[in-house]
Parts: sequence; structure tokens; C-alpha cells
Amino acid sequence: MLELIWGILNISLLIYFFVICFKVIKLIRKNLGLLATLIFAFGNLSFVSKPNNEKEVKQFKIIDQTKITDEEKISDHIFNEEIIIEDKLITKIHASITFKEYNQEFRLLNAYTYRNGFVSGIDWEAKEIDIDKINSNTYKYTISGKKDWNLLGIRIFTELKDYKGFLKL
Repeated sequence: MLELIWGILNISLLIYFFVICFKVIKLIRKNLGLLATLIFAFGNLSFVSKPNNEKEVKQFKIIDQTKITDEEKISDHIFNEEIIIEDKLITKIHASITFKEYNQEFRLLNAYTYRNGFVSGIDWEAKEIDIDKINSNTYKYTISGKKDWNLLGIRIFTELKDYKGFLKL
């Protein structure tokens, strides 16, 4: 619920910012002229436009401690397991873990996390993923990361998060 309120606050402040900008542009045009208005408008657009720094999905290579003695017995079966590590009212954080079958056993290949839903003003980034094998089909995972709470693009607060659980194949 807090994330929904935070997103609505972000959108409301952005709309209010645009209203203020239009009023300022009208005042500048009235008092200083068209050239000053154009310079102010383009200057504002340069600050508002955000560079395309979309983060690539950070994949974590998992080191599987299982010894492989006969490479020929590795099959081509690759499995992807999706788990939800946080389920809020409007957003979810997922973890995707990739396995490869070896002699009726599974070997960990990689893992990554992503967030979907209404994500306005909050950024999620995984910092570490640790997966330990309990038995042949059960794994214990620990995922550490951070949530950045932003207001109009400015980081206000960083929340460190740890998720722990079990995964059964």
C-alpha cells in the first residue's frame, strides 16, 4: 500500500511541476519575450529528459559444487524456475533460477531478479544471490538487494532487503 501511495505522490508532483512550468513560461513570454521563453523551455526539457540508462538484467553466475565425472551424461534439458520473493498489493519481485539436468540431478547455472507491476518511484536492484543445495531436489536461497525510493528522480531513501526461502524442484 505504501508503494501505491509513493507512486501516486510521484505522479502528482510531476503533474504539478508541469503546471508550474507552463505558468512560468507564460510569465517569461509576457515579461521577457519569445526568445527567452524558447531558451527557458529548451533548458527545462534538457533537465527533464532522462538519459536512457535502463539497467540490464544482472545475472548471477552460480558456482555449483557438484563434481561432474562424465561430461557425456549431461543432457540438453535446461529448466527455469520462477519464484515470487515479494508479493505486494501492486508489485511483485521475482527470482528466475536456471538449472541444467545431469544424470537425473540438477546443476545450478545462473539466477536473476526482476520487479514488475506499478513501479513508479521505486527501483529494485539485487546485489547478491546465494543458493545452497539441501538435497537432490531442494535448495535454500538467500537474495539480498536494495530498493531506492525516489521522488521526482531524486533518491530519498535506500532500503536494504533480504529474502530467504526454499525452492523445491
